[in-house]
Amino acid sequence: MKKLICICFALLASTAWAEWVKVAEHPGLGITYYIDPAKVQKDGNLRQVLQLQDLKQRHVTGYLSGSTKLEFDCKEKRVKGLFFSVYADQMGMGETLNSGPLNNSTDIPQHPINAR
Repeated sequence: MKKLICICFALLASTAWAEWVKVAEHPGLGITYYIDPAKVQKDGNLRQVLQLQDLKQRHVTGYLSGSTKLEFDCKEKRVKGLFFSVYADQMGMGETLNSGPLNNSTDIPQHPINAR
């Protein structure tokens, strides 16, 4: 996970202009996760990324995709959600249905991939 996190940092002004790279998939939920590694924002131990979540089926609230601006603290192994948006169409396209700031933080879980 640590290696993946270091690869997966990006920050974009618009999801539509991103060079999205698939980084994970959750087939059971029908969600594919993407980032743009070329847009990494670095500040000391902090990294920021805009993560895109693309849904295979429309969510009950009407959206087909969402983006979350995340800040990773590589030293403390914590991630914080900063901002979110949800969109009417897939891949961050279409009308923005909702957006706003986030104020949450969580520890990055230990996982065998962290050892790499």
